[in-house]
This record gives sequence, structure tokens and C-alpha cells, in this order.
Amino acid sequence: MKTVVIASSKDSGYAPILHYIARMCRQKGRDVVNITDGENSGACKADVIIACGEDTAKLAKWNITGTPDTKYVLISPCSKDIEAIHSINGKGDNIMVIHGLFEDGADTNAIREICDANKILLYLTDADKWQETEDYKSTQLNVMTQVSHIDSFIDEGYAKPCQAFNPYLPSWEYVPDGEPYVFGDRVYIYGSHDKYNGDVFCLGNFVCWSAPVDDCANWRYEGVIYDKLDEPLNPKGEGMLYAPDVTVGPDGRYYLYYVCSHIGNVSVAVSDTPAGRYKFYGHVHYEDGTLLGDAPTDEPQFDPGVLTEGDVTYLYTGFCGQEDASRHGAMCTVLGEDMLTVVKAPKIVVPSRIYSKGTSFENHAYFEAASIRKLNGKYIFVYSSEVMHELCYAVADTPEGEFTYGGVVISNCDLGIDDYKQASVASAYGANNHGSIIEIKGQPYVFYHRHTNGTWYSRQVCAEPLEVSGVCDIKQASVSSCGLNNGPLKACGYYSAHIVCNIFYPEGEDTLREDNSCKIPDITKARVVQDGEDSTECEAYIAGFTQGAVIGFKYFDCKNVDKISVYVHGYSHGTMNVHTKWDDKPVGSVEFGADNYWKKVEIPVDIEDGVHAIYFTYEGWGSLLIKGFEFE
Repeated sequence: MKTVVIASSKDSGYAPILHYIARMCRQKGRDVVNITDGENSGACKADVIIACGEDTAKLAKWNITGTPDTKYVLISPCSKDIEAIHSINGKGDNIMVIHGLFEDGADTNAIREICDANKILLYLTDADKWQETEDYKSTQLNVMTQVSHIDSFIDEGYAKPCQAFNPYLPSWEYVPDGEPYVFGDRVYIYGSHDKYNGDVFCLGNFVCWSAPVDDCANWRYEGVIYDKLDEPLNPKGEGMLYAPDVTVGPDGRYYLYYVCSHIGNVSVAVSDTPAGRYKFYGHVHYEDGTLLGDAPTDEPQFDPGVLTEGDVTYLYTGFCGQEDASRHGAMCTVLGEDMLTVVKAPKIVVPSRIYSKGTSFENHAYFEAASIRKLNGKYIFVYSSEVMHELCYAVADTPEGEFTYGGVVISNCDLGIDDYKQASVASAYGANNHGSIIEIKGQPYVFYHRHTNGTWYSRQVCAEPLEVSGVCDIKQASVSSCGLNNGPLKACGYYSAHIVCNIFYPEGEDTLREDNSCKIPDITKARVVQDGEDSTECEAYIAGFTQGAVIGFKYFDCKNVDKISVYVHGYSHGTMNVHTKWDDKPVGSVEFGADNYWKKVEIPVDIEDGVHAIYFTYEGWGSLLIKGFEFE
């Protein structure tokens, strides 16, 4: 049995958090010792020491020390206290830090540097989520995700990376339009910021998350990096911040390009570090001061993608309605060394739908979501095509083209994939898409987004490994639950239902229009939802699971699996089926009845060892909630 020492002062403002952590530890069979103001500190041997805020600095004074193998969980410490603990412990991977992001970011940056240098596990969270509240249930929700990290750290430790899922950020985070970059030894993701139950796109401010390149399961919240009120042309904050991109300028600083809704110009912010905070820098303009987008021959600017080589920055923009003849396609504008001044006027590099007839882009013409990358010496232009649900790519020898159509990189409804269904069958509700391509430790990935909550406005980032042959022949990737894991998940233990990758109705429910473009997701059908309001840190689940629906999770490395348990909720009675192929006979079934509480339904299964998808179907009456499932 592990002994967990929780050290605090009598007047600690972290009492509700520590109480919740203590309860979690006791539920897991750990021996919890509470030491207040150092009383009886020498009476126990600690496997884990937990302290908050200023109490972290008092551990030595209270004579609370561990062995070289003792793990430390430090909540909201200052940088010097982390250094002090590390000097005692000497093992960075035995220390976990949970820190609030405050307006004064100096110490936050110091903490980042200390933790990164010593491989200390660091989680960052909004400062206001650590404030004491009289509402105990609210406190539980605010710390739930961090407590789950503490639980994993106590059992697993930083030396054993967790598995990565799709979506790869927490289930309560909604960052679509993802532009990933590797800066140093971390992957950074920049994007728009949707809200749960939002009624339009991009209601939030820009935030950033990052993860170590060798552990893409441990994503760290870097905080708000840019506020919509920072845009001078948006003084009332009525405009939304749309899909940004980031590039490193000739001066080594990080430049963030974006467009604010209802403003057809490109804005630029700058920061000394990839995680910000970014400050407004200027608007892209011609030499005479006219803003790009305002000149008589300009088209409105949208969805900037940027690439800097030497002193030159290439800016790609454009939004093209399907039948809008005034929009000609994706544009490339060349900027000078100051990152703002146009030195070459916009040039069309990929045509819109109307102007694609007879070209290699016909049926896959440019719609939106410009992104530019370099792969194997070629320039890869990634974009959302006229049917919206797919990301396509074009290839050129130079940044300004000429680009030729390459193919589909991914469809967020898996249209075109035929290894587990017919290519013409959509296995999720297709809707708009935006993302890019990046190499992480030599493996290329495509980043994209999916739609949750039965709407267009609560989008979440996902990623899949890519197969690239020749110089840059990219095979279309299939959506999965394991993405950045770069391999199947382990078929053991519990998995949350929110990592579902396929939700569809094989009979009678069309998810696309006749031209293979998107239909609005349906809030009456099976979908991923969450409790609480936006940013409430709680586990999402599937709602609206009824007869006729298929929900799928891909893929799992199955060994000696003889039972799968499903956690269900809702008035219903029928049979739950488990499949390894959605259109084949079940590998296990059980009849059950459910009620208005969470119930564990155990299903004996006969699954051969090997890598398999797991699908669930239901036959009966009623509508179910699915919280998760467990391999046994």
C-alpha cells in the first residue's frame, strides 16, 4: 500500500482541492496521512508528498522529506520552490507540477524552463480554476482533470508515457483549425477556439497547447495567447478570431497571422516564445499603406497560412463560396522582411470551384483553410475542398507554384476509404475541415478536426499518421481513435466513449448531400456531448445511441479478451452487440435493461488475438447514453 502525505497549513485556501485528492487516494486503496503545520511529520514514510502554494516552501521547515524514490505533487508552487525540491529529490521524473496561469507570466515562463530542462511533468491551468469556492461540486469539476493526472502519475510516473487518443486534447476542449508545429522538443498546436454549445464558430480567444515530441499524450495547456480585444479593429470584441497560423520570422520571433470575422484584412501578432503571450504587431499592407484586402482588385482575406524562408514570407489566403464568381481561389501574397509589407501582389495558386473546370483540381477545388508546409523538398499546399469534409493537397517546386493537385489527405467522415466499408459510405457526419501536415520524429501526421454535439460549432482536433511514398505521394488516412499513438491502443482497462471515431447509420440515414458535400450534423442522433457549460472539465460521452446506429473505435491490440463491459444510462431495454467488423455478425451480445443511472453491462466476447476495431450496435427500444467501455 502506498502512503500519500498531504501537507498543508491550517489556513490553506486549497483545502477543498486537497480534500478531493485525499478522497481519490483513499478510494484507490492508498494510505493517506494529513500533516498540518508539520505536526507529527516524522511519524510516517512517504511514497508520495503533495503540497500546494506557499506550503511547498515549508516542506523542509516541517521536516517532511522522502527517499530518492518519493514522488512529489506540487500544486501552484513558485519556480524557486520547484528548484528546491528538485535539488533534494534529484529526479525530475519523480516530480509533478500543476500551476495556474496568471497575468504576470514571468514566473510561469521560469517554471516552464525548469520543468522542461529537468523533465518534470508540468500541467498548466487557468488561475481562476484554482480559486477556493463555496460550491464543493464546482471545485470537484474544476480539478477533476488534474486529479486524474495525479492519479496516473502516482501509479505510472512520467517515465511511462500514456497512450494518445483522438481527440488528443481533453474531451472538454474545442480547438479546431489546428496548425501544428515542432519548436525545439515540443509540438505546439494553434487554432481557432470554439465553445461547447456555441451558436457560431470561433467564440473563444486563441489558446495554445503543447506536448513533448516523444510523448504526444501529455498535452500542456499554455493558456490564452491572444485576446479578441487585442485586435485594434475589434474594440468591442464583437468579431471572432478565425483560424490562425504561426511562422518564425528572420529575427527569430514568432509571428501569428489571423483574420477577424467581418474584417477582410490580415492581422499579425508577435511573441518572443512559441507559447506567447502574443502582442498586436500590425496589419498586412501594401507599400502605400493600403491594407491587403482593401485595394480595388483585392479579394477578401481569410484563413491565412504562412511560410517564411530567409527574409521572405509567403502568405496564403482565401475563402470561395461554391457559386461565387467573384472569388477565384487560394491566393499567395509575398511579404518582405518586416513580415507586413506586400512585395508581390496576390496570385491565384489553386482555383475555386467555378474556375476549376478542366484542371487537375476539378471536383476538389479550393474552398477555404489554406495551409502551407514543406515535405521532402516539395511545397505542399493543404486546403479544404469544395465538399468541405476533406482536406486535399497540392504540390509545387516553389512556394508560388505552379501547384498540381495531389489527392485527398483525409475526410472527417472517411468518405473514400474502402478497407472497412464501401468508399461511398460516410462513417461520420461530414462537415467542414481544416488542418495541416507535420513530421514528428520522422513520422508525418495530418491534423484535422471533427464535429461534436450534433452541430458545426463544437469542433475538436484529431490527428492521424500518414503513409508517404516516393517524394510526396500521400495515401488518404482513415479516421481512428488512436491517432498520435501511432499504433493500436492496448485492449485492457477502461476507455471513454468520447474517443469514438465512427458514428453512422448504415440504413436510412444519409450523412451527405448527393454531391458528397456536408449536411448539418443532427442533434437528434448519436453524438458526443458533455455535462456542464463550456470549459467544464468533465468526461464527455455519447448520447442518442439507438437502434440502427453504429459506433466504432479503431484500433485495439487484443490479447486474451473475453469480456467487454459497457457503461450505459437511460430508459431502455434490448440487446447490446459487440462487433470487430460493423457489418458482420457480433462477437458478443447480451440482453439488458437500463434506467436513469449509470449501469455496467457485461458482454462475454469471442475475439481472436490481433488488432481489431470495436463496434457497438443496439437492438431494442429507448435511447442510451454511453459513458465508456472496459476490456476484461
